[in-house]
Amino acid sequence: MKTTAAIATVVLALALAGAAIAGTPSGYRNATQHQKHQMNRAVDKASSSFKLSKRFAWLIQKSDGKFGVVCGHHHGVSGDYLKRRHGHGWHVLTNSGAVQTAFSVCKKAHHT
Repeated sequence: MKTTAAIATVVLALALAGAAIAGTPSGYRNATQHQKHQMNRAVDKASSSFKLSKRFAWLIQKSDGKFGVVCGHHHGVSGDYLKRRHGHGWHVLTNSGAVQTAFSVCKKAHHT
């Protein structure tokens, strides 16, 4: 009986770990607490058409740590694509490519 409980615990732990990993889209990593704070400040300063509520993911691009995505809700699942500028903090990028990238990344992060 103890062996069955131990196996069940291990399986549950692995499943939860897999779920956490699955929530981070390929090519991204989770932001640190400090990065989350900085990214939130940029999103808070964004125009009303890019303001997010109920934020659920803060991601940094693995290939270039100057780019990141904050996921949340704005008329459904949405996201803001950010760029970090040396000495100037994070800024929301509003061109159509950035908007589409953020939406795609956040849909992947939300469905897992």
